[in-house]
Parts: sequence; structure tokens; C-alpha cells
Amino acid sequence: MEIPVVYTGFAVVHPNEDPPASKQMKVARLRQRKEERVVSNKRRKGQADELKQEGNDHFKQGRYVEAIAKYNEAAKIYGLRPLIMCNLAAAYLKLEQYELAEWATDCALLYSPHMAKARFRRAMARKELAMFKGAELDLKVVIQHHPEITEARDELVKVQQERKKHGDGQRLDDYYDEEFPPFDGEEWDPPLDSDSEDAKHVGNGRPCKFYNHSGCGKGALCTYSHAPDTKSIRDELGQNVCVYFLLGTCRYGTGCVYAHTKDYLPEGWWSTPKGIQDARGLCTAFDDLSTPEDIIVTLENTTAYGRFKKSQEYQSVFKAYSLIQPDDLKSNIKEKAAVSERLEGIGRFILLLCLEDEETFDEIHRHLVDALMLKAKIVRVKNASQASTYLGAPGLVGVIAGDAGIVRSPNYKVASQLAEYVKHGGSVVFGGLFPSFITGTDFNHFFSKNFGLQWEYGSYFRTTFYKNSGSDIVKDNTSLEASYSMKALHVKGVAPKCAMYKATQSSYTQSLVFTSTPVTDFSESPAVSVPVEKGVVNFLGDVNAEEESTKTVLAMLGLLDTPRPVTSAAPKIEKKEEKGKEEEDERS
Repeated sequence: MEIPVVYTGFAVVHPNEDPPASKQMKVARLRQRKEERVVSNKRRKGQADELKQEGNDHFKQGRYVEAIAKYNEAAKIYGLRPLIMCNLAAAYLKLEQYELAEWATDCALLYSPHMAKARFRRAMARKELAMFKGAELDLKVVIQHHPEITEARDELVKVQQERKKHGDGQRLDDYYDEEFPPFDGEEWDPPLDSDSEDAKHVGNGRPCKFYNHSGCGKGALCTYSHAPDTKSIRDELGQNVCVYFLLGTCRYGTGCVYAHTKDYLPEGWWSTPKGIQDARGLCTAFDDLSTPEDIIVTLENTTAYGRFKKSQEYQSVFKAYSLIQPDDLKSNIKEKAAVSERLEGIGRFILLLCLEDEETFDEIHRHLVDALMLKAKIVRVKNASQASTYLGAPGLVGVIAGDAGIVRSPNYKVASQLAEYVKHGGSVVFGGLFPSFITGTDFNHFFSKNFGLQWEYGSYFRTTFYKNSGSDIVKDNTSLEASYSMKALHVKGVAPKCAMYKATQSSYTQSLVFTSTPVTDFSESPAVSVPVEKGVVNFLGDVNAEEESTKTVLAMLGLLDTPRPVTSAAPKIEKKEEKGKEEEDERS
């Protein structure tokens, strides 16, 4: 379709073009703004460098929270520069804020994929998060391109060992690309928000059409926004250019509140036909709910528009993370110190591990908790850091794994230390919510990997179970109920004498829904106690917290009739302090 022209009496002008006089004014204004921008950027860089150095000084003195505050100030002034974000990650690592550390290194690598130190620190964060596949990928890249970083080789051996034992690791996002960005990816400068008064003028949040077109004469008194937003790109004149115009999809034409010209934009995804085509493709994929997630991730990671959107996302997340209070940043470290303090003089105690749902455990198992409190102190832990400290404490009578959180990848260190505790004479009961929320695959893998038990996830039904007179623990605890009904998950592959309760030839399944049928498989049991080296692994599959099961758990822990000796503390799994990681990268 031919675009109409407008005859002004002096020149033929395209309706979307500025008249010559206006263009001259804009050229002069553009030149002035560029000169001002050079001065402003130099000033901002100097301020950011000073703040970064102050952060480095705090870091060297072990004041990591103060260092984080300075790095955040520097980033607010001069953008999410790779070196600032890499140093920020180092401070997060020191405070054991591993999710934040991985995010900060992700951000540094988005703009500088070649930065070896950022990739190494991302590997260290991933290792602590039990993301072993991702950690291994990062370490291999570091070793390939920077063989002089010898620590990477040492860490790779450790990570590969952990990956072999515990698997790749789990992520909430199944399609997260752990290899992104590739080492040979494009380096680019982070966007630097304008610090002009117009850019700070957000008004009522609605864009000012006059400001983005011919200019707003009200200035600071305007009730509308002159600031950039997510639907626009700020050009070098300070106008906010419509993203949908750049994509070729704006429906408002000359009525749009944003500018519709690319003349004064810096280089970006909008600068080439391919960049625009890729951007349209990604937008279409987003809008089409049937597009596979892995396709969207690929487009995000391989297009200029995708990187631009990631950059916007990182900027938004940074604003949120920079508001985290000092006490929250120190929470993991303070928690360890508090736990160590509480351990002094604690005496005999039972460790209750509920790493996913302590509240539900308490609601359902109130009878068991009350009975345990009459025998010893109960120490509850909700996270891996607490669990690791208490598992190494003297006076530990036994452990109850009250939910299935112990099998999740991020808690692999707790599982390893629990296994060591058992091998040195400890007793652990897997019960409570554990049988309700464990999958068959996880069940089989967990007990085989950590305890060498070739158990199999068995049947699930209710019936009346009877004491097994051949069980040593049953012989030692005559107070156990002779029989009781429970709905339970069973374990297959246990030796007959290890079953505390079993169905008999007279047992029938019990259900208000399904027809009762005779029990025919007597090779499985819902209550099992198995010696593992010097200790004992117990499993109770009761999913409804029958009151009679309380005695079963007490017997498993040696708290019913025949006591078990308190074992010596399991050896702690120490985290080796990396050397030299806190040194600042001197590259500018």
C-alpha cells in the first residue's frame, strides 16, 4: 500500500517524519545530551569504582554484609557491571547465601561470558546447592580456557564424586539451561539507566504522550510519567520509544503514547532485520501456550531480544535483592552460631528432621511427640544447616526423619552425614510423613545409596499386623502391642528377623471402599529394623499415625523397654575453605 504524503507548501514530508527545522533542533539537542552523557558516565563510573573498592576493603576484613551494601550501591549507580556482580557473588558465598550467589554470577556471565572467576564462583554456588551437573559444566569450561586456575581441577574431582553418588541435582525449572551462556558468547555492556531528572519523573505511572513526541512543557509539574518502562526503549534524546512499534505490532499508530522513531536509538536488537525477526519469533512463542518450554528457553538464550529481556529481568530482581536486610543476609551464619550455642549442655536429645512440613507432622503425630518428650529433649530442625550441626553433637539419642525432605538433592549432605551417624552406632527412624510422600524410585535409590540396603518400595494397604517373634527388637521390648491395624507402605527385600510386624495367613486387607482380600505376600513388612554396621536403620510405613505406632517408634529408638547406648557423634563433613577466591579480579 502506498503511504500518503502531506504537502506543506514548502516541502513534501512523510507524516511520521519531523520537519527540517525540528530535525535541526533535535540534532543540536542530541549533541548536547551526548556531551552531558559523557560527563555523567565518567562521574558515575568514578563513584562506582570508589564504592567497589570500599566493598573490597570490607570483604578483606570479613565484613561481608557491609561489602554487599557497597557493591549494591555501585551497581545502582553504574549498572550491573560483571566485575561488581562477581564480587557481590563472592560476598554471598561467604554468607552461605548460595541462591543469591548463583544469581549474581548468572548476571555477571550474561554480560561477560569469558569471566572465569564468575563461572568458577557459580560452580561453587551450584555445588553447595547440590546442582552437580551444572557445577561440573562450569568447572570444565574454566579448566579448558583457564588451566592456570588449579583450584578448578580439585573442585571438579569433588563435584564428579558427588554427582556419581547423588545424581545431577534438581531444579524447580526443568528447562533451566545450565550451560548458558557459552564461553564464546557475545560480550556486551549492561544497560545504564539515565540519571536525568526526566528519567526519575514517574508521575502517576502513565506515559506522557507530549513528552515522548513533541516535548512536554510542564516539566516536573506534569502529572504523567517521563520515565522509561518495560514497554519502551529510551533513546538518546530521552524519548521512550514503543517496543511494539519496533516489533512492527503497535496497534495505535500516531495515537500511541510512546515515540515511534528509531532515529535516535542506540544499537540494539531493533537495529537489524534479523534482530527484529528473532524478537517477533520469541514474542510469538511466548503468546502461544502450546510452544514447548525448551524452545522458548533456546530462543531466550540465542537471540539479542532474549538477552535484552533477561537483562530487564536481572535489573528487576536486583532491585528486590538489594533491599534484603543485613540480619536476613547473615541468617545462615547466625543460625549456625545459635545452634552451636544451644548445643552446650543440651544433654540427651532426639533429633526430629522435618525438612519440608513440620507443621503437618505435629498435627498428625501429636501422640508420638508427647511420648518422646517424656523420654528426652526434642530438637527440631527444618533445614540442612541446622541438621548438619546437630548430627555431629554428643548426646544424640536417635533421629526421626519425619518427612521425605531428606531424599531431596539439596539435602544430600544431611543424608550423607546421617549415614555416617548410623554407621558409628546411631539409630534413625524413617516414618511420619516419609512413607506418604516418597516415590518408589526415590525410596529404592535413597536406601541403596546411603545405607547399602537393597530395599524395594512395596505394597500399600491396611490390615492387622502381628508382632514377629523372630525379631530381636521385639524380643527386647515386651511392651509392644501384640497386634494392631494400620494403613501402611511396606518394604520388600528385608530379612525375616528384621521385620517387627507382619501380616499372617489370617490377614485380610481392610477398606471401606474396596473388597477385602486375603494378604498373600508375606515377604514384606511395614515395620522394619535393620542393623547397618554399628547402628540401626528403622522404617515405619504407618501413614495415619496410629497411637499403637508410638510404642513401635520408641522401641526402634531404644526408648521403650530396652535402652540403646547413646552413640558418639558422627564425624562432621567439613567444608574446606577455598583459598584466594576472595581476591578481587583486577581486570577492568
